[in-house]
Order: sequence, then C-alpha cells, then structure tokens
Amino acid sequence: MFYTKSPEKILRLGDVLQGYFSTTPDIKNPIVGSSINDYKIDVNLPEFCAVLDNCCHIGDRTILLSPLISITAHFWDPPFLANDILQINSKGNPKDMTHPREWNEKLTDKMKREYINSDPVYGYKRYFIYNDLPEFSPYIVKQDYFYTEGINEETNLPMWEQTTKHIEFETKRYMVDFKKSFRVNCNDLNKSSLKPNILDSKIAQLTIETRNQLREKLGFFFGEVPSEDQI
Repeated sequence: MFYTKSPEKILRLGDVLQGYFSTTPDIKNPIVGSSINDYKIDVNLPEFCAVLDNCCHIGDRTILLSPLISITAHFWDPPFLANDILQINSKGNPKDMTHPREWNEKLTDKMKREYINSDPVYGYKRYFIYNDLPEFSPYIVKQDYFYTEGINEETNLPMWEQTTKHIEFETKRYMVDFKKSFRVNCNDLNKSSLKPNILDSKIAQLTIETRNQLREKLGFFFGEVPSEDQI
C-alpha cells in the first residue's frame, strides 16, 4: 500500500500538501560586488507538494518541499517501467532502467554486458513517483511509439525495436524532482504544536514502507559519491 489509511496529525517526510508557493530565482550571471545583471523570480502555486524534510527537522518556521509534477511520456518508454512506473522508486537492473534509445545508440557492447550483470541500481535517480490520489487531477500522456525487446544477432545482446503507434492514456500519478525542492517559511510551522491550518493542508501520508523508499532514494541522490571522490 502506498498511502496510509490513518494519517497522523503531524507532518512527515513524503506527506502530500497543498497551498504552498514555490519561488525560483532565474539569473543571467552571478551577482557579485557591484555588477548589474538581469534576473527574475518565478513564483508558482503548485497544486500539490511533497515534504522532503524528516519529521524531526520540521519546525522553526521552515519546511522543505518539492512540487508534484506530471510525468512526461519518455518515462514510460522502458517496458519495465511501462508495466509499473512506480518501479522507478526502487532499485532494479540497469538494463531495465535505461531508456531504449540510449541503450541502442549510446552504450557500447562492453557497457551493455556490465549493465546486464550489474547489481540493482537506482534509475532516474532524481525522481520519485507518487501513486494516484482522488484529489489529483487526471492528465493525458501521449506516446508516438513503443518498444519491444529483441536480440542483436551479431553481438547476441538485447536490443530494443521501436514500433510507431500513437498511444494515449490517462493517469493521476505524479512525480517529485529532487532538484526542484524549495524552502517555505511560515510562522505556524512550530515543532511543538502545528496550527490547524497547517494540518488542514495535509492531503495524504505515505506508509512507513513507502516513506523509507523515498528516504533511501533521496539519501542516495544527495549522498552519491562521484568516482573521482571515491577513496
């Protein structure tokens, strides 16, 4: 089960909220010293946001959020994910998590063999998919083709065959992009006692299992060690 049937009267990591503005500075160049630069501040009111703070960090007038955004069609292209897009949230075989076009056109045969024999990894590292809720607005996903798995007779390695076909389907699933997180300050965000208006903004709460999925992927994204920094 993705959401708990008994949400608590507190805020927790992964909670779905509504009613919070996001702001994003857009600059031409870093503003240093007396330099003058063009800039703008994008202000948006997402229909829903997800909490990216652990419950023990929520309070002191501030909270970290990320908007829930629609899932674009290419996320459904890998057949493994088309079968269940929620599998983005867990580790899987790199072959299954790689876009078919990237597999066919960008990976060497050596890389393909390494992917096939690799331990499970996170695909689409910066994203976490939310299951549908009654409050979520439905939207249409449009695809112009789909992929089926075949075999390259020269290398005996898997390859993806693209078939042209217009596909449309409706979904109420949304996703969080960790790179689009933002901070909100609010006087009523008090750790000792949350005001009713804050609690009323809570739409849903993840189960412990789903929350741990989010925590682990979030931790991996921000804690991933690049190869040049590995000791």
